Amino acid sequence: MLTSHTTLKKTPKEKLEADLANMLKEVRIDTPFKMKSMFPVYSLVKKPGVPEYANTIAEVNLPYCLHLPNGYEVDVNLLEKKCKAKVIFKKVWTNKAKDSSEVDLFAKDRATYFKKGTITSPVLPHKEELGWELNFTGRNVEKTKDNSGYFRYTKLQVLFNTNYKKREIEKHKLDTVQKEISERVSEIVNKILDIYRYITKEEYIERLGSLNINNVYFFELDIGFYPVGMRIEGATMNKSENYIKKIKDMLVNDESPPLYKLLLLNSKSSLNKKMFTFSVVSSSQALEIFLENFLIEKYREIGFSEEETNDKLNQSWRTKDRLKVLLKETINHSLLEERILWDKWCNMYDKVRNEVIHRGKEPTPKETKDALELNKKVIKWIHKKVK
Repeated sequence: MLTSHTTLKKTPKEKLEADLANMLKEVRIDTPFKMKSMFPVYSLVKKPGVPEYANTIAEVNLPYCLHLPNGYEVDVNLLEKKCKAKVIFKKVWTNKAKDSSEVDLFAKDRATYFKKGTITSPVLPHKEELGWELNFTGRNVEKTKDNSGYFRYTKLQVLFNTNYKKREIEKHKLDTVQKEISERVSEIVNKILDIYRYITKEEYIERLGSLNINNVYFFELDIGFYPVGMRIEGATMNKSENYIKKIKDMLVNDESPPLYKLLLLNSKSSLNKKMFTFSVVSSSQALEIFLENFLIEKYREIGFSEEETNDKLNQSWRTKDRLKVLLKETINHSLLEERILWDKWCNMYDKVRNEVIHRGKEPTPKETKDALELNKKVIKWIHKKVK
């Protein structure tokens, strides 16, 4: 805990010890609790008819407002996944945009906008307890490039077919059912987001790693449940002093993180967002940048000039050759020594990385995870060989 020297001098030792003892009661150093989800189940008093084209509906709230007409229906077909669905769009005003208009007209060749947009300025100075951003309210307004659904968001009704039996929807099996439905709906929704982003050129619309599915109902079974995805855990008080000191030292000394490590973090973030192509590209870039900088440093230690080093790198520009030949020249080790890792990495490099970068083929979630793991293992292996 940090406090001023003056305060410490003025405070009696007994009070300091008592205060610290009370504060320590609020501290834990083991992993805090985590609450992932719960699934309240319901049936309807009046059972609705089963739609012709689907027996299951999932309602999804997006953190974006997609500017498509309310009630607009579109069929989504994912042929490779053998999956199809009907999706109905709805735009929802939040209470920060109370009394905004529900008029919903569109034109053939241009966007339409609301008249009479008004904004209420936030209270200043900003009250910390209201959150990190200034609080606005308004009417018929939206935040620019809003990715949090501040004034307005889109609600989707996704209708598709499932073949669950009543016993499979029992409470103790709902976590499995929810996972399967979430995976299918996620593919449908992210397909919509990809195409909307492409057509509108709104780059801030990105894939969602996890969906806010707030209702699932099986028409034929008359069973529904609310997937309450909490993803809540005990709050972190502070990072360790070791972390705190490292952060401070880097800032004081004007140090920047190694680019390849930032790219590895980007690849993990992209994987979590189901942006598999970006994930593989970032991971491959991380390895290639690390390897090139590593070789430059080792050739310098050997005594090569900058021109000689560049000649070596230009002659062996493929990552495979650098791992096999140039590493042998500089540290007397080649990745070929680790035959299992070499074979797995080469297979990934030829099949996944090349198809992604040169053919634009999207990798599967498993291929993406494997690529990330193998690239990290190669970097770790190189580090190990020079210790």
